[in-house]
Amino acid sequence: MSKNAMANKEVGKTLADVLKTNTVLTHLDISENAPYTDNDGPGFAQELAIGVAANGALTSLNISSNKIGELALPKGWTKEKKFWSYVFKHTDGREQQDDPSQPLGAIALADAIKNNGALTSLDLSNNSIGELVKGPLPEGWKSRDDNDNAPWLRIADGHEQHEYPGEERPEGIIAIAHAIPTMGALASLDLSQNSIPAEEMGPIERLCQSKQIALRK
Repeated sequence: MSKNAMANKEVGKTLADVLKTNTVLTHLDISENAPYTDNDGPGFAQELAIGVAANGALTSLNISSNKIGELALPKGWTKEKKFWSYVFKHTDGREQQDDPSQPLGAIALADAIKNNGALTSLDLSNNSIGELVKGPLPEGWKSRDDNDNAPWLRIADGHEQHEYPGEERPEGIIAIAHAIPTMGALASLDLSQNSIPAEEMGPIERLCQSKQIALRK
């Protein structure tokens, strides 16, 4: 089922429905299904995760090259243009400059596999799960809303900089890393081509060594 450009929520839900009742299928290769810009890797992974969590027979899952680590807006949020920048609005009336996007696909999949006792091989390569996620903009800072090249402005003294002044964390790989310790059967893990920061990869390497998991990074 690889290379079919089928990474979207609808196909993810269909696969999840199959996995929920599956007791025979042990190997699933759904790699390279997001070659186009309109493919929805995060939505695909979120729906698929529901089936993976309910399945006890699957021993090998290849979901590489599906953009599951790309950032997506949580339910209820929209992004709107305001002058030269953007604001984010929620259906409950909230409005903010901080982008609430998260790697929802990677987080959902991590939650689905964390208690899996059957999966021995997992390929998550080339999925952008090392992408940094911006935390809240620190108090006293704002994003510029004109066409200047320096996007961040410290209100108190007018200092401008290109580097984001808040914390940035690779939330996708952090979620996956938290799932590994409780995956009792995992023997092979491919995290290559994900631009994972060294400070996150180091602990994963040590964990895989201690659990005798073959890691490709």
